[in-house]
Amino acid sequence: MKTLYLFLLMAFFSLSAKAAPAPGLPSMQLLVGGVFPLPAGDTYTYAPLIPQGTQQTFSFTIANIGSANLVLTQVSSVYIGLSGTAANEVVLDETNIIASSTVAPAGGVTFTVTSKPTTGPGVYSLSLSIANNDPTQNPFTGTVNYTISAPIMSLSVEGSTLANGDTYTHTTPIAQGATETFTFTIENVGNANLVLTQVSSLYVGLSGTAANEVVADETTITSPISPSGSVTFAITTKATTAPGPYTLMISIANNDLTKNPYTGTINYTVASATPTINATEAALSLYPNPSADGQFFIKGDVDVEKIIVYGATGTKEELAGLTTFYTKQKGVLIVHVYTNKGIITDKIIVQ
Repeated sequence: MKTLYLFLLMAFFSLSAKAAPAPGLPSMQLLVGGVFPLPAGDTYTYAPLIPQGTQQTFSFTIANIGSANLVLTQVSSVYIGLSGTAANEVVLDETNIIASSTVAPAGGVTFTVTSKPTTGPGVYSLSLSIANNDPTQNPFTGTVNYTISAPIMSLSVEGSTLANGDTYTHTTPIAQGATETFTFTIENVGNANLVLTQVSSLYVGLSGTAANEVVADETTITSPISPSGSVTFAITTKATTAPGPYTLMISIANNDLTKNPYTGTINYTVASATPTINATEAALSLYPNPSADGQFFIKGDVDVEKIIVYGATGTKEELAGLTTFYTKQKGVLIVHVYTNKGIITDKIIVQ
């Protein structure tokens, strides 16, 4: 057992130790932050999230652990070649290398790469390539991964996405005297907290012709909203609103750098109340009445849109707009026939 332990221990150090550089040759080593070795071809992942709008500077040290001068070579006028998704999202400073591109044994030279504050949220990969005279590591390559964090606000109304600056149109007219409630959902699809800000004590600012014709309920809004989280709020039209088209513009202040404030528009129409007339006035008849099986025929010069049958206990049955209909209810019933002449009411009996 002791022999096996010594064998495994020797194997571990054999695999872990970096091979000693050949005598009389340079040997390049790259350190991230002057501390963490980045072996050739390997990847360094910067774990902390970088908030959007800020900068993060990565400092690198090119060390020569060999016994001859390490000479760095420019390629396309730069010593440090950059590629990957982050290549255009960083600023390279190789001033120190320009001043001294030859690194003596046991010496080192530094360069920096700084992320841009304008970079959008996401995961970024920066590949480095450094031409040199190390015979076993030319070019020396390595990759640095990092993540830009930011909240991303998304808004939907009645289940439909309302993009920032866009318009949602409620196509069904709202009858005068009735109300309509629009439910909105604010979602954070980013990877940092979404913070909503009150303006004049309100999270949701309202303007437009409908601003005074609605009631907003934002009691369900909480802030901040964590990544993948959401909150809702509701806006209800007033029953006293006069007929006509209305426009409601909303504005929500937040910390999404690309959507602050988040705006959207809701269009809807309030229609004049539909007149209610009886069957005799409309020259409409429902037969047979009474009905033995619940089937009725409609006779009259009208276009039927829909039919609603009400039972004695308040039950409601909505049927398609045809000239014949069938109800499962029994007894004395009230029927509303929605037509081009108005809502026609009548009493029917199902035995």
